[in-house]
This record gives sequence, C-alpha cells and structure tokens, in this order.
Amino acid sequence: MYVARWPFRLQGVVLFSVLLLSACRPADPSLVKIISSLPRTGSAKQQSDTLVRGIRMAIEEADGKAGPFRVEYLDLDDSTAAAGQWTSEAEAANARRALQDPDVCVYIGTFNSGAAKVSMPILNLGDLLMVSPANTAVGLTKPGLGEPGEPQVYRPTGRINYTRVVPADDLQGPLSADWAKKRGVKTVYILDDNEVYGKGLADLVDERCHEIGIEVLGHDSIDSKAQEFKSLMATVKAAKPDL
Repeated sequence: MYVARWPFRLQGVVLFSVLLLSACRPADPSLVKIISSLPRTGSAKQQSDTLVRGIRMAIEEADGKAGPFRVEYLDLDDSTAAAGQWTSEAEAANARRALQDPDVCVYIGTFNSGAAKVSMPILNLGDLLMVSPANTAVGLTKPGLGEPGEPQVYRPTGRINYTRVVPADDLQGPLSADWAKKRGVKTVYILDDNEVYGKGLADLVDERCHEIGIEVLGHDSIDSKAQEFKSLMATVKAAKPDL
C-alpha cells in the first residue's frame, strides 16, 4: 500500500514552528505561511524547479492543511537575471520580507550555502525556523570544521533556528575520494567553481586524496562566467589524470 509521507513531514515542520518558535504569532491564527527562497533564474533553476514542485505537491497532498491550520506557500527568488545566480542582496531582501510578515512560520532555503550565510543571522534575530533542502557547507552547523567563528556567527541570539536535510561536505568530500580510490584511481585533477559549496567540497576532496595516497595533479577554481575553458582543459589534458 502506498503511503504519502510528505504531508506528515509537512505537518511536523509546520506544527514544530508554531509550537516552539516564539516569533510565529500569525495575524491570522488559522493560517501558517511557508516561504521558500531559492534561485529561480539562472543555472540552478532546473534544480530549484524540482524543489518548488515538491513543496507544492506536499501541500496539495495534505489538502492545504497542517492539523487545524491552513497552509499558504510563497515562492521567492534569491537570484537575478543579471547575475545568473543568487545574490546577497536578493537573499537578504527575502529574509527581511519573511520576518515582516507575521503569518510566515517556516522559511525553506537556501539552495546555496553562501546564501544561507546571508539569511541565517537575519532569520535568527526573528526566531524564524529555517530549513534548507540543499546546504552542505560544514560551518553552517558544525564548529571547528569551517571558518573561524562558525556556526556561532550565524546565531546572534545564541539560539538555533536552522536545520538542513542533507549531509554536509565533511561527509560528501571524503566519500568522493574514497569512491575514486576503490576504483583504482591514482591521480586526479580537481576543478571547482569558487563558490562556497563547490570550493568547500573540492578542498575536502583534495585533503582526503592526500590522506589516502591519490596524487592531486592540480586544483584550480574556474570563473563560472567565462565563455570558454580551452586553455584550462588543455592544462588538464596535459596532466593526464585518471579522473
């Protein structure tokens, strides 16, 4: 028998926010509003489309309710067409908009770990529950593994209002290198996009490769806005990495 799990998860998140977060005192006591802040334009649009469809499907399967509450959903964009990706300004504006609406009890986001660093302290000041479906930067939740002061710097009130539903880079990075080792890879050339997620993950892969005896022939950050990468690809090809 098929059992739809999403509605129950949705109800759990919403009820948790209503019961435990003091800032969630909706103007309409029968309404709970959920906001998502994701890159709806640019290179990540296809991935954010799937997330938004999942949120809408969960709400529809629950008949638009979570317990005694009506559920409304607002899909916000933290990217711009000009940038082609998320921007600090757009993400900060979304976070402030969420805090200004007393009916908002859950903030789903962000997609990019760098964007989370912008909105986490803003939402923390308002005690608004923030749930990320995609953030993997280690320092967002784990002390001593990211940048100095993380994650306390994102918690100006000292309280924790942020969680994520995916494993952090300190698990993904080493496992990627271990996977390569098991398949006989002896040399690698590492490229990253110089974003918080991409570079953070690549650095951990690099570190693990050195630990387990995989030779790193090169590690470069690319310009994501560059029109071509012929010179870089020639360098990688000349190095002749296994992976």
